[in-house]
Amino acid sequence: MERRVGVLALSIRQPWAELVVRGWKTIENRDWQRPPRYQGPVAIHASLRLDRAGIPGALSMLREAGVDPAALGAPEALPRGAYVGVALLGGGVRLDDLGARLHLTPGQQIWWAWGHEHVALHMVGAARFEAPIPGRGRLGLYPPPPEVGEAALELARHAGAADGRRRR
Repeated sequence: MERRVGVLALSIRQPWAELVVRGWKTIENRDWQRPPRYQGPVAIHASLRLDRAGIPGALSMLREAGVDPAALGAPEALPRGAYVGVALLGGGVRLDDLGARLHLTPGQQIWWAWGHEHVALHMVGAARFEAPIPGRGRLGLYPPPPEVGEAALELARHAGAADGRRRR
């Protein structure tokens, strides 16, 4: 019988997965109809495909945050097809609700908010695995392999990402 571990996983294309696990990107956008009910540790899986079109935006995001883009390394060399770290999913909000929460006027727009029928996931308390753990990803939030879930929970405890873990 397979043991369930209290963590889910999320696949993200590089270079965005790396930015999440290094704590440089705290919002992950999804084309979901509603935010997930789950809040807690999430193992971050770097998808096999590289988001080549997103590389300039990722580098610009780093510069705006005061991070030298060289700290990322070559995007093409980032691990793919592997679990790369963990973050705490602190919640999500539909993008059409986000403007009201941030008190934006109808003419204002957040550069990363690419659609009204989408969800912004808040990812905090991120940490990187010492070495990537090879594995297959899936769409949506999903249970990772048990060894990945255990490694993610252990890293989350050390990084503080497991504090306040809960389900609604």
